Parts: sequence; C-alpha cells; structure tokens
Amino acid sequence: MSSILSIALLFLSLVTLPIIWILIKRGISQGSNREEFTKNYRALIAHQRVFSGIVGGYWKLLTLIRWTLTAIILIFLRDYNSFQLITLLIISVIYSCLLIAGKPFKNNLKNKVYIFTECIVSIYLYILMCLTDFMGEISIRELLALGLLAAIGLTILVNFVVMGKIAIQKFKKWRRKR
Repeated sequence: MSSILSIALLFLSLVTLPIIWILIKRGISQGSNREEFTKNYRALIAHQRVFSGIVGGYWKLLTLIRWTLTAIILIFLRDYNSFQLITLLIISVIYSCLLIAGKPFKNNLKNKVYIFTECIVSIYLYILMCLTDFMGEISIRELLALGLLAAIGLTILVNFVVMGKIAIQKFKKWRRKR
C-alpha cells in the first residue's frame, strides 16, 4: 500500500511541476503587472528575487524539481545504494552551484545559510559514500562516523545561531517601535 501511495504522490508532483512553471513564467513575463503577480502568487515567490534572474524567479520550482528527483532516486533506485548516493551528490553539487551563482533570496543571510546547508549535505553524502562496503578498515569508518555526527552537529549549531541572530534583530526592531 505504501509503495502505491509513494508512486501516486510522485505522479502528482510530476503533474504539478509544469503547472507551477506556467504560472511563474506567465507572472514574470507580465512586467507591468508585477504587483498583481506578487499579490496573487505570494506563496510561490516569497522572499525571492523574482524579477532579477532565472534562478531567483524559478527557485521554488527548482526546489520542487530537486525534491521530485530525490524521491524518484530513493523510490526506484533503492536496490542500488551506491548509485543513489552518487546521484544525490551530483544533484546537491548542481543545486549548490545554482545557489552560489543565482543568489535567489532577497536576504543575503538566507542565501549564505542555504549555501552552507547545501555544502553540508554534499559533505554528508560524501561521508556516506565512504561508509559503504568499499571502506574496509573499521577504524577509518569510526572516524568517518564521527565526522558525520560533527557535520550534523555543526549544521544544527549554525542554524540555532542564525535563528538567534534573527530573533535578536526582530526584538530590537520591535523594541524601537515601542
């Protein structure tokens, strides 16, 4: 039952991707109606640099495409673990390059956090590749496992620091208004 549901959800996401692409393309091409497009499709373009480049305008769509590809890889290539990891790593590197080149978000801090997180995802996948059966020595595997835990811990720490910084900024802004 869960396999059928997974395939159905995957099919649904494949059907919705072209619809989202058409909506965004139509909105970006209507240069004079930017306010109306921004108002009507806020969920698709929130906090993005929509009208200043391809990556910014289509960032949510690119993210959905990435999630769909990840789901396809995880569902259909579950018997090929090494190929899964390599393919996911390639997708992560491409996504990182798009983040660096396109800077899709208006907030520079958000761009940096996304780039950092994506780099950690690439490191995580690379360490997982090293933890497969190709690495025979147990002592090296233990060190790699510690590296994996360190990468996860670093990501959590950085996200908490960023969250704290944003909270402090909002508190200061709120306090100035009072």
